[in-house]
Amino acid sequence: DKKLWYYFRGVYNRRAGSRGKLVDIAQHITGADFGDYRMGRTPEPDLLKSSAERMRHSAVCPCPQGDAPTSGRMFEAIATGCVPIVSSPMHLMKTDLPFPSLVDWDSVALHTESYGMIDGRQS
Repeated sequence: DKKLWYYFRGVYNRRAGSRGKLVDIAQHITGADFGDYRMGRTPEPDLLKSSAERMRHSAVCPCPQGDAPTSGRMFEAIATGCVPIVSSPMHLMKTDLPFPSLVDWDSVALHTESYGMIDGRQS
């Protein structure tokens, strides 16, 4: 029972990736729940529960790269049944994903190097 189309909570301004594009995307998508938020080292349990619940009720979860080519968000999305749209250079991700001989990562998530593909502009 998906109530949202897109869900994202995280820091928009990071040193890598195309997170800034998420702000533009959120303004043009009905059913988007995006928020610029930094979780502390020990996030509040209510915040974690709320985020997991929102993700569980979303169809698609953008997963921009974090400090590494992948981020924990991709694994959280998979665990909650939200389709991850991963934005990271695939050649970098392949060396960062677990169990490459057991998991066909191309079939588990949608991949793009830039969220600019949503509106036809690369960023």
